[in-house]
Formats: sequence, structure tokens, C-alpha cells
Amino acid sequence: MVFFLFNNYKKMNNLQINKLQDVPQFMDDVIRSLLKSNLELITRQDVEEYMTNSGSSFFVLHQEDRFIGMANNRLNDMPDLYDLNNWLADVYVIDSERNKGFMTLLISFLLKRTISTIYLYATNEGLMKMYNTKFGFSLLEKTMYHNRLVYVMKREINCNVS
Repeated sequence: MVFFLFNNYKKMNNLQINKLQDVPQFMDDVIRSLLKSNLELITRQDVEEYMTNSGSSFFVLHQEDRFIGMANNRLNDMPDLYDLNNWLADVYVIDSERNKGFMTLLISFLLKRTISTIYLYATNEGLMKMYNTKFGFSLLEKTMYHNRLVYVMKREINCNVS
């Protein structure tokens, strides 16, 4: 269904999702988005270090030369939970394109690429409920992270190989 959904969006809107390394013209957009949405990152240098040292694979959603959003598939995301690998992180859609299904598109795209358990943390109860009902994530634990309560969630990916 996700692949079909993405293909329909793609045909209607000329949308593409690419690895950031394949569309370097969007690097500044990704950096601006991370500075806006990630409370840990303060400067451009912080972002560049984060992008190179986190085991990240950034994906960019764009329409021709127009940046729409991004998502990140990271090896590790929370230092206190380094035993958990494969995180969905840094999901961001620009303000003018919100509430149009693009976040769902990005998350679904990354879930389709995942072959094992994937983790994320939600920063509020509303997001936690949305990740649960819309994408099947379940609550693993509540914990403090950067002086705020977050909800660590996981989704088991079942790969039935015959």
C-alpha cells in the first residue's frame, strides 16, 4: 500500500524521495530544518557533526528543486539506550506543506525499507498516540531526555521469508 501510495503521489506531484547524498543541493534545507526542529543542535557545526557522527541516512522529500521535508534513519539516537539500534529520527515537513500527508509518506517510506525492529521517541503524548494508531509503534518506556519527558517506542517488522 505504501509503495502504491508513494507512486500515486509521485505521478500527481512529481515527488521524489532520495538519499541526501544523491541530492546535495538540499543540504542547506536539511541543515536549516535540523536547526529549527532538533533542540540539541545550536550551530551549523553542531549539525554537520551530528550528520557525520550519528550513523545517519537522511532522506529528502522534494518536488523537482523544492524541498518539502526529510526523515533520518539512524543507527543510534539516545545515548542511554545504545543497545537499541535502528531509529527513525528527524522527521520534518516545512510549514507550508504540513497536514497534506507528507509526514506519513516519509515515515511509510522508511518503514518499508526496514527489515528489523525500528525505534523512535515521541516528544509528547499526542505524537505517541499518533505513532501507535497510524504506524503500529508500541510504547517501550518513558524517560527523561534533554530535560523533558519522551516516549520511547518500537515497531517490530515481520519479514516472512518463504
